[in-house]
Amino acid sequence: MVHVIAQPDFRDMTCMSGEFRAFIGDLIKKRTWIGASLSCPEKKSPLRGVTVGIPIEYWVDELADRVRDAWREAAVRLASLGADIVQVSLPSTRHALPAYYIIAPAEASTNLARYDGIRYGHRTEPEHQGESVGEEFMTTRKEGFGEEVQRRILLGTHSLTTG
Repeated sequence: MVHVIAQPDFRDMTCMSGEFRAFIGDLIKKRTWIGASLSCPEKKSPLRGVTVGIPIEYWVDELADRVRDAWREAAVRLASLGADIVQVSLPSTRHALPAYYIIAPAEASTNLARYDGIRYGHRTEPEHQGESVGEEFMTTRKEGFGEEVQRRILLGTHSLTTG
């Protein structure tokens, strides 16, 4: 997965630099990231020194039994590989979804603002020579972005412009 993510996307001008991409490539070749040692049979405790925290806030009554069992099995497996399993508290977890619904649209609004059809992105040619720049922007964005993206841009712009 890291190898796929590390590939450049020539359609994205915000893509990571070649230098950083090479650094990630070296990690892939050396297999030095955490978890690579899981496939190394010569080590009895490949996760020795790794601490895995299980948040108590995630153990809610509504959690499906199969999900709870999967967590337990994963904890047992990680412990058998040498990891220390500890209980942790993430009291701000309850704010994660509301924060996401503010931050994600604001990010969409600011990141997609450059795709105005003038500098970057899809551009609709005006049907009439007298069409204003504002109308051209509006038509371009309507054609270039789907309804959900437009909704997120609008919500993000609203959240950025209000207190």
